Formats: sequence, C-alpha cells, structure tokens
Amino acid sequence: MTNNDMTHQWIEWIEEWSADMRLRNFSEATISLRRYQARAFARTSGKQPHEVEPADMKRWLGRKGLGNSAKRGDRYMLSSLYRWAQENGKRDDNPADELPSIKRERRKKTAAPEIAVAIGKDHRDPRTRLMIMLAADAGLRRVGRSPWCAATTLWTTSSDGA
Repeated sequence: MTNNDMTHQWIEWIEEWSADMRLRNFSEATISLRRYQARAFARTSGKQPHEVEPADMKRWLGRKGLGNSAKRGDRYMLSSLYRWAQENGKRDDNPADELPSIKRERRKKTAAPEIAVAIGKDHRDPRTRLMIMLAADAGLRRVGRSPWCAATTLWTTSSDGA
C-alpha cells in the first residue's frame, strides 16, 4: 500500500506514532508490523483517525478469516495507536478501551513420543541419556526450551500420567 491510499491525517498520525515507538526503543521489526497493521485499518475504515469509533474497530477485528493471534496483534495495535493519540492530545478518548479482551488460545501440551524418548535414552552423551531417563521415568514431559539456556529443556509433570 502506498501513502496515496490514505488521507494526510492518517499518514501524519502513523508517522508521529512511529517516531514515538522509535523514541521508546521499539525494534524496527515491531514498528514495521504496527505500521502495516495501522495502514490496513486506515485503508478499510473509511474514516479519519479522529472519527473512528469502537464499532469500527470491532467490525475490523471481526473480519472473516482472521486468526486468534492476528486479532490479538491488531487489537494491541489499535489500543497502542489510540492511547498514543490520547496522550498526545489528538483525541480526548481512546475508542480501543471499549474493545473486549481477546483470550490467548491454550493448546494442549502433548508428551514426547516414545520414539523420541528411545532416541534420547540411546544418545551418545551420558549426561543427555541420564537427563532423558530421569525425566521420562519421573513422568515428566517436555514443554519447551529454557529461556536461560538453549541446551536446557524445561519439563513438567504430565497431568494424565503419561
């Protein structure tokens, strides 16, 4: 989308908001994503940014084919943009305050397949074998990588005894 597809006011708001995000040290990837989302909303809203109402936002967030994660990201963008506008005197209110929260999807965690445990128990590193045997024999299951060490895996007890 080019800037010609948006009104001057939308362009001005998005540019100023982007500068504010840079000032607050947001990554360029985040700023680029938020700008993309804001331009998409601007293009489809058919209104000036100061005319947008909660119903416009709800209609946009409820569009067909939008996944949960995209809804959450778009809702955050709207909330952030209009919070910025309110803080900077461009609006007296934040219409995004009236948007419902969008719950994060909880995915069922599954235990490691038996073949993975068997491969781990047969690993050439004795420490890895010991870790796998202790975890598997204690009824633990893998839930993800440790944020502290890429070589460490976090384990939790299995709720179904598997």
